[in-house]
Amino acid sequence: MPISKAVQIDDKVVVYDENNKEIDYYFGKLCNYDEKSVTVFYGSLVPHNSTYDEKGKRLSLELLDGLDSDDPIHNAFMECMIANSEFSNHPNLGFFCYDVDTDDIFCIQSKLARECKFKYSDEFKGNVRTFNLSFYGYWQYQCEKNNRKKRKDKRLAQNFKDVPKGIIYEKENEGFLVCVGSWINEFPHVKDWVIMEFNLPKDKTKFIVNNSVIK
Repeated sequence: MPISKAVQIDDKVVVYDENNKEIDYYFGKLCNYDEKSVTVFYGSLVPHNSTYDEKGKRLSLELLDGLDSDDPIHNAFMECMIANSEFSNHPNLGFFCYDVDTDDIFCIQSKLARECKFKYSDEFKGNVRTFNLSFYGYWQYQCEKNNRKKRKDKRLAQNFKDVPKGIIYEKENEGFLVCVGSWINEFPHVKDWVIMEFNLPKDKTKFIVNNSVIK
């Protein structure tokens, strides 16, 4: 039995084998799983199904159309999600935090790059665009929500300035810039997670240490 369980942990779906060893993960929402496959709302609202061999190695990742139900409401919902999938491979701009203890990114907010406007920036010496939402304001909002909960998220108890974080920009005619702190040098594997989470083109994305724009 290659898969014993798949568990939703915040924004990530973690897949375990029969020895309770992690064998795979996705950024998305868990739909369902069985002994040989996992279905996840992965990178979009459209479900994707992954199959595994007997050793727990992923064999394929397949987009599901989902239009096989006798329920017309279900089918209409799926058609709507499929229509939205045209945006699933478009790059997004926004921000994120990284938690060292759980080795995961969180407090993620993003917007399609094409919906953001370019503005001239002295910092970048050119036209750039990003998600026009206050990073600190969103952090404060999440902290206030967390304080009202009985089971609090320890990650939100940190001081904002001490949290490893990053902001994604696009520089006109050049590509994408992920501005981070020097923490990225100790945890370089996070780069791949960010590229996947924000659907960034790997060959046109640069990670730069620039603390002045992520305070």
